[in-house]
Amino acid sequence: MTPVAAPVAIRGAREHNLAAVDLDLPRGQLIVLCGVSGSGKSSLAFDTLFVEGQRRYLEALGAGRQRGPGLVPPRVDRIDGLPPTLALPQRASAFGPRSTVGTVTEAAPVLRVLFARAGTQHCPRCGAAIAPVTHDEIVARLAALPDGTRLTLEAPLRLEPGADVAGILEEVQRAGFGRVRLDGEVLRVEDVTPRQRDGAERLSIVVDRIRTGPDRSGRLDDSVRLAVRAGRGVVAAVHGASGEEEVLTFVARPYCPVDDLTLPPLEPALLAPTPSGPGACPRCDGLGAVEGAPCPDCGGSRLSEVARAVRWRGRTLPEVDGMPVEALRAALAVPDPTPVEAAALQDLGRRLDRLLALQLGSSRSAAAWTPCRAARSSASGSPGRSPRRCRACWWCWTSPWPASRRTSWRSWWGCCAIWSPPGTPCWRWSTRRP
Repeated sequence: MTPVAAPVAIRGAREHNLAAVDLDLPRGQLIVLCGVSGSGKSSLAFDTLFVEGQRRYLEALGAGRQRGPGLVPPRVDRIDGLPPTLALPQRASAFGPRSTVGTVTEAAPVLRVLFARAGTQHCPRCGAAIAPVTHDEIVARLAALPDGTRLTLEAPLRLEPGADVAGILEEVQRAGFGRVRLDGEVLRVEDVTPRQRDGAERLSIVVDRIRTGPDRSGRLDDSVRLAVRAGRGVVAAVHGASGEEEVLTFVARPYCPVDDLTLPPLEPALLAPTPSGPGACPRCDGLGAVEGAPCPDCGGSRLSEVARAVRWRGRTLPEVDGMPVEALRAALAVPDPTPVEAAALQDLGRRLDRLLALQLGSSRSAAAWTPCRAARSSASGSPGRSPRRCRACWWCWTSPWPASRRTSWRSWWGCCAIWSPPGTPCWRWSTRRP
């Protein structure tokens, strides 16, 4: 049978507001010090127990000879059975209206890296996957065609309504290109008539006409590189008999050829709702709400339409953010992760396991972290102003549930409203029905 350790015996503690307190604290148990503000909770825990434990530990190592501010004995008659101590200091919360469970636990930045490095962009209009290819991948794809295949490498150009086609053709000719494909027909630049120019809707530069084969690999490589540059990242390879031509389109940049939509590069910054940033919803500026209601454009996700269209293994970032911690932890157990995924998933798993250990499995990464009503009101005498710490109930946890599913709970201080799913009490306080 394991022997029970002797309790920590405190006699005559008089630090700050303590008035000769005598107390026995059992070892190996979780102890909670409760009391109103100024009753001496911090004076007993930090200024008495922690300071004395640190002082004894440092003196045992020989560091106590240099007595400093941290080694001054607390005002107490005697403390028996005190082991070396460790303290997690209190700190002022710096959370704002944009803070969520994901940002507070620093899981959100890891999720953004995961989606940016292992995810796939999709066109926010047609939903087509946008997978930019490299120059080497284009060359390898074309070289894999049967030997002798006749290829026409083209660089598609974007024609805006009312574009000066004649001026564009002059620039094409000055750049050294002799042929263009105008509305499906290959023509010499000098042979294009004014009538053909005026009604033109599609225009591509014919960069090269080549037959595939082992002896043409060098020319194919150079022609693809030139086509990528002329088409600003878009290359079209036309092959096949006349009337049965097949077009292979390669995009070396985030671009949707179906909707002619250029997307920003997929980076973690694109997935962050930073105000005025590329990933923030332009309507709510990354707040997720407009005039107190969920933003109609982003649905409260705070992200732009381009960021909401990024998918990782079939899921979007708002979908992952909205999953409870337990479900998210299970969803991250993917089979055969890539090296990039493995590093991010390991970090995410570690952070989510901490939330699960705190019995916060029903929390959501996108759940908002906001001050309580009393904190908002006491900040400047009116609700909705810059929040400060509430002396009565500190900070409270709220989740962005619709009004029809909100259940009001109050802490035993009687000043704080907690919004949470039905049946879920406040995790910070011993709660009861109002």
